Amino acid sequence: MPIIRTGREVDFIVPVRGRPRMLVQVCESLADPQTRKRETVALSEAMAELGLAAGTIVARNEDERIVAGAGTIDVVPAWRFLQFRQLVSLGRCGPPSRSKTKPRSSRASWCP
Repeated sequence: MPIIRTGREVDFIVPVRGRPRMLVQVCESLADPQTRKRETVALSEAMAELGLAAGTIVARNEDERIVAGAGTIDVVPAWRFLQFRQLVSLGRCGPPSRSKTKPRSSRASWCP
């Protein structure tokens, strides 16, 4: 697991061709306040350190958007994340722009 300067861990830093890297945390649920804080703080700090405006938390069944100090964190269910990765590999859709310098498109972050 990649460790950021603050000593916290981020589960995955995914290179995406032609786009900024994608930061991904994975957990079963964010229902427990300690888990939610641990996952969002680590991801938010990594986003700030790498200059990215968005990050992703993959959870079992949760779906929400969290506005964090460093940008936006999309919480997506595992099935949607896996479907998205398959569509990206087939060239049918791409990840949203994750750069702070580019505006976020109005298109949904997670294409069907």
